[in-house]
Amino acid sequence: MHPDARGFRTPRLEEVGRKTDLVATLARQQGLSAVLLSLQHNFSWLSAGGCNRGDGLRESGVATLMVTADGRRYVLANTIESTRV
Repeated sequence: MHPDARGFRTPRLEEVGRKTDLVATLARQQGLSAVLLSLQHNFSWLSAGGCNRGDGLRESGVATLMVTADGRRYVLANTIESTRV
């Protein structure tokens, strides 16, 4: 297992890494520089259970995950929502 930001080794972090590799490979195969995931179920899938839900009536969440073709990961959110995600 790889250590997380606090130095712990977690299965969730490994799961996110495997899924990030899948999305990055898809991006490269499709000639994309990045893939954005903002729907609640897609955010939850890639983040291994994370939640970007702000309003349960909307399909998209308050934050977006971006995976670049080279495998870098970013969370895109406004200042107010970034503290909740």
